[in-house]
Amino acid sequence: MKYLHENSLWLNKYEEYLTTGRKLKQSTIAPAISSIDNFLKQFNKSLEKFKDSDATAFLNSLLQYNEEGICISKPVIKTYCQDVKAFFEWLRKQPGIKRKLSSIDLVYFDLSSEVLAEIKTPPKVKYPTLRDVKALVGSIPTNTVIELRDRAIISFTFLCGSRIKAMLTSTIGDVNFDEKYVTQFPSKGTKTKFSKQLILKMHDLDEELFKNIIEWIKVLRTMGFKDKDPLFPRLKLNREKFSRV
Repeated sequence: MKYLHENSLWLNKYEEYLTTGRKLKQSTIAPAISSIDNFLKQFNKSLEKFKDSDATAFLNSLLQYNEEGICISKPVIKTYCQDVKAFFEWLRKQPGIKRKLSSIDLVYFDLSSEVLAEIKTPPKVKYPTLRDVKALVGSIPTNTVIELRDRAIISFTFLCGSRIKAMLTSTIGDVNFDEKYVTQFPSKGTKTKFSKQLILKMHDLDEELFKNIIEWIKVLRTMGFKDKDPLFPRLKLNREKFSRV
């Protein structure tokens, strides 16, 4: 228990370093801390006693199947090991412990070249065809505002390939129907991946899908929504009315 307390103190300092020093987001920090915490629970000794065999034991435990016959995916295992290795690399720079840890031992957190090659091989993904999308959209009635919105969301996502979070934070004014493109600028509030400034082309794949988006914006206009309002507003519970968020 003594070691668990001491190690937890080091983990708290590392979390503070990631937060205030590296200024990482909590969504990035939390998984890393969880990975390290899992390692420390089975480590159960002073961190300065770390050896290569501890890294090997941790890696082997991740590669084992659980009682349900399920094994953690290789990409997740790689992330776990990278998180713990980064923690020890930080520890090696801390006063009072840096001389007691060897960089050579940390190499044992690395996965084999065979496993890394397996991770880099992209899985085969079956994407929906135009026929699939049209069938899905066609199965949605046009009787309510919600149904019109859902048809527009699917059409919009398929035609311009927008990420979900970026789409949900786009505004009506971001859509240019004449030139058929959508602007997604973080400076205007759109949440894009890595805060990149994007201009997405709305591909001429199907006129009906494109029309669904046009009709949806017409509905929003009749409800009093302006260019700065959300393209896909949040629906208030149990009401055919949208809130501006």
